[in-house]
Amino acid sequence: MRLGRSESRRASGPYLILAVTVGALLSGGGVGAVQAQATPAGAQATARLSGTVVDVQTLAPVPTARVILVHPASQAHVAVAESDSAGAFDLPPAPHGAYLFRVERIGYKPLLDTVSLPVHEGEDLTVRMVPEALDLEPLVVRVARTTAYYMRDFETRRVSGSGMFITRDQIERRRARSTSELLQSLGGVRVVYGTRGEAGLFVRGTCRPNVYIDGVAIHQAVSIDMAAVPDDIEGIEVHSMATIPPQYAQFSSCAAILVWTRPAVRGESRKVAKWKVLMAGSIGLVVWLLLR
Repeated sequence: MRLGRSESRRASGPYLILAVTVGALLSGGGVGAVQAQATPAGAQATARLSGTVVDVQTLAPVPTARVILVHPASQAHVAVAESDSAGAFDLPPAPHGAYLFRVERIGYKPLLDTVSLPVHEGEDLTVRMVPEALDLEPLVVRVARTTAYYMRDFETRRVSGSGMFITRDQIERRRARSTSELLQSLGGVRVVYGTRGEAGLFVRGTCRPNVYIDGVAIHQAVSIDMAAVPDDIEGIEVHSMATIPPQYAQFSSCAAILVWTRPAVRGESRKVAKWKVLMAGSIGLVVWLLLR
């Protein structure tokens, strides 16, 4: 049976393809030429870029460096990667062409160069970064006492009832003119004023207590009214020998009075100034020596 013209073309199709393939092979194009004919015309070739980031001085790996391919015209980031612990990076595939190549890392000067893709086969870049000293703002540490911090033990002792206490609320309600006047309101505390108005404190009769301002002992010759005023006080506690806190017991024979000043107000400290306590102590010591 003879085939018609159209049937003849369909029958000869496979032989035609085979002839083209054999011709390409014989002409030296090889398999690559055949593949090239099979590649879609609109496809764009891509290439990868990899390498290592090192310190230019020590040649040590630089981890967490940010490596960027930038389009020279649009300045868009075409590919971005980060170096690993060994300083190695491997950028995602990018279309062939020329790019800006930028590497950034805190502590190093930014590096900017140009690169063309593809690079030579098997070639890795070695990026050498120059260390750069950073001008940081000075670190300023401010430590401010807070009521919760230095009054924590005060509140614990007050709740347990081990001693006599005056709180800030009580100080404001009593409106005392002096610290000794505040203490007089406590049972068991007696105040004796000297010829110059200085206050002598006694607990349970004739016991002369040791007085502490914010944990610092003041000389017995110093009047407590010279060391602290009611407006500056957050709390007062009075202890007999049985209830004196251990950290103060070694310096107190029979009683102790602990005065705690208020925390900072609007950024300004209202605690007793050290020079004031020292001056008052010096004056009191001189008076005590003269009266002996």
